[in-house]
Amino acid sequence: AHGIEVFSDADAQSLGKAAAVVAVVGPGAGVGSIGSVYLELDNHPELQVEMIGRKGMPYDCYPDSWQSGRPAPNLQSFGEDVVRIGVHNRVDCFLFGSRGGQVVLPILWQALRNATPPSVVVNGGCAMRLPGPPICWPERAVTVMLLGGQDFFRAGISRDEYLQRTFENVPDSNATTAFFFVPEMKHMPQDEVARAALRHLILAALAWSPEAPQRIPLSHFDNAAEALLKEGFAGFVCFKNGRNWSKKYFGQMPLDRQPP
Repeated sequence: AHGIEVFSDADAQSLGKAAAVVAVVGPGAGVGSIGSVYLELDNHPELQVEMIGRKGMPYDCYPDSWQSGRPAPNLQSFGEDVVRIGVHNRVDCFLFGSRGGQVVLPILWQALRNATPPSVVVNGGCAMRLPGPPICWPERAVTVMLLGGQDFFRAGISRDEYLQRTFENVPDSNATTAFFFVPEMKHMPQDEVARAALRHLILAALAWSPEAPQRIPLSHFDNAAEALLKEGFAGFVCFKNGRNWSKKYFGQMPLDRQPP
């Protein structure tokens, strides 16, 4: 292993919470910036948060197949270790941000396929055009993403092209994927955005069963939209409805502008 840090079974049991276990993959998740939001999530009676890995460790770098990447230990070997030690067997949902969604989640998908737990992906790294072979996006993967219009992951393209690329990178055969697009959200979500949205997106991912993909968790999406609106953030949610995409707006959309 390359320094993966998880709570022990004894630690988890001592919390005594009959709650869904959410594994926040530390590298890329902004623990130093929105850590207070993760603490609040852990205090919610329906959720128990575990931190998996940390920013700045030797494995917190892109693989050598990426420009400026490095040989193992790196995020690819870290993801392989997450699979090897069976983190997926003890959690109900993963939460990734930035490079975690770009590298670690695809490693889990490749290894676990349809057995991968539901995932919430801040910045939508798994739905980008990435170096290396095509991502093996499982047909039954449940994935709820949070995208920002002021995120440098847009790479200078228009809003419409950014969204179209996101659509194209989700396979038609998958019917359990959704994403929120918040035009004024930055790469590191503002506290208000993270606090308003993440709990509802986690609950949506937990509620969306690949056994019944037509039962779209619209109430959780609506709760996230309402909470974001209360904080002054407009946007829309796109979600798979069978093989097609549906879209629901909330608030008045601002004019498109590039990240600074």
